[in-house]
Amino acid sequence: MTPNFAGKSEKDLKTFVDNYRRSGQTSSDTYRSLLRELELKRGKGLDLEKTLACVITAAKEHRFVSYKQVAEASDLPFANARLRMTVHLRELCAYAQSRRLPLLSAIIVNTDGLATGTMNAQAQAGFLKAAESLGADTHEGHAFISAEQKKIFELFAAGEIA
Repeated sequence: MTPNFAGKSEKDLKTFVDNYRRSGQTSSDTYRSLLRELELKRGKGLDLEKTLACVITAAKEHRFVSYKQVAEASDLPFANARLRMTVHLRELCAYAQSRRLPLLSAIIVNTDGLATGTMNAQAQAGFLKAAESLGADTHEGHAFISAEQKKIFELFAAGEIA
């Protein structure tokens, strides 16, 4: 049974998350619960589980998701979620990595990139920084992003993930 972390402070949750990462225990249910609770505390309404559901639905439909759609999945206007989005998506990547999934935020793009999956320079830099912080080799930049997007769509198209 996964412990309930709702009463813990943001600082305590961050310490727990860091300890799990240092000890390599990022595939545990407890780690994922800690990430979710930490995001709820500091995300100002952005919910990791709701973002995950939004991304999985899009991946199954082989389509990209906008930052605005991610905010709306947590019942927030984009203007309220914008400043937290970078950190939130970094945690989404950590969550995905803990489940041995591709870096799911690769299919989250600006509205003008929805048709092609192209990220603007700022979004690309943020995604690559998040990937690097998790140990990914991102030196090929755009090719790395495209490869992650392809892995996501193939994985969900194959029905390997519910």
